[in-house]
Amino acid sequence: MQRNRQSGKLTGKASLDTRDKIVPLENAVERTATGKWVAVLACLDPLTADAAAQLTEIAGDNPGCSLCVIVLEIETTLLPATVRMALAAALRSVDLVTSATGEIAQASFHSPGLNFVDLTEQGIRSSQDFVDLVIAKQRIVTA
Repeated sequence: MQRNRQSGKLTGKASLDTRDKIVPLENAVERTATGKWVAVLACLDPLTADAAAQLTEIAGDNPGCSLCVIVLEIETTLLPATVRMALAAALRSVDLVTSATGEIAQASFHSPGLNFVDLTEQGIRSSQDFVDLVIAKQRIVTA
């Protein structure tokens, strides 16, 4: 592959702009209404290697299905939803990303060809574990 001198983009192979994966909730609901999809509701705050591996595993466990990640909108997060959505979109296994509250996501994604996976509780626990780890490390450094 070579980089185009004017645009700075790589040429010679199709490139994927991950921003194209991020869509409003209404568009995600519409797109997942046809075909085979797995919709995963997840906090992803932060998006750890374990969380990324879990999303890849879910995609692998559902061959022939596309993966939609619904980033949970809650008030107490380290990173805003837009940042968490961009990080999720960067994963190769993820086909579509949107955001919603848990209640709205559960009510919106219900088409016949869709498998809904709720990782909310696990994600909130993981986020709190991360915060606790950072605080513990800070105490060690300042002691």
